[in-house]
Amino acid sequence: MYCTFCGAKQGAVSNFCHSCGKQLRSKRVASENGANQFPKASLATGVVSTAEILQVPFVQTQTKKYSTLNECTNYFMFSILTFGLYSAYWGWRRWELVGKLKNEKTSPTLSGIFLGFTSFSLFGNIKTLSHARTEGAPSLAPGLWGSLLLLSFAMSNGLGRSNMSFGSYLLAFVVLSFFETLVIASPSSALVHLLNNDDEARDAYEKIGHNVALIVILVIIAVGWILVGVASSQSTGV
Repeated sequence: MYCTFCGAKQGAVSNFCHSCGKQLRSKRVASENGANQFPKASLATGVVSTAEILQVPFVQTQTKKYSTLNECTNYFMFSILTFGLYSAYWGWRRWELVGKLKNEKTSPTLSGIFLGFTSFSLFGNIKTLSHARTEGAPSLAPGLWGSLLLLSFAMSNGLGRSNMSFGSYLLAFVVLSFFETLVIASPSSALVHLLNNDDEARDAYEKIGHNVALIVILVIIAVGWILVGVASSQSTGV
């Protein structure tokens, strides 16, 4: 006998599947007088039987797999949509994970806001965790990538203080966002390897909720930038 839910082979007297735990259905049913007979065929039983047969293993829920490409794509897209503010949220989420796995207080919100300065330590922690908890973790140079990320943030800050046109600013910002995405690709690769190969890390990462306080802070900063930009444009026009 084989389980109609997962396809695993069963013992002769099994009532429940030893693999998925679901109740097994015999091809024969007991009648009221104890004799065995085949169940009467009907449209309802045919639909039920067909539905059970179609529940093969490959359509069951699988463990979520993380991808470095998806991580980088999300960073690039959200960075452009938020004019770089997403980097603080990105950093907060990863600092939150580091704190949970190391059982240490890391001040993830502040560390995320000042990611340019804390990226050295963040990338180093990701490297340490990935190599300590998994096999075959990708190489990572925290000092190099942290320096490049800090340089990118400094250049983005310089763009905001320049007097270039909006079109030129937007193009330069997209280029810098792409550069930042290339920088975070290496630590993201190490993190993805950790999440895909360590159950505790994956569970901790998926249980991290939204940081409402940080979102409010970032919105206030964004509104402040907009007001300053409007005020400066009006004064220039006068």
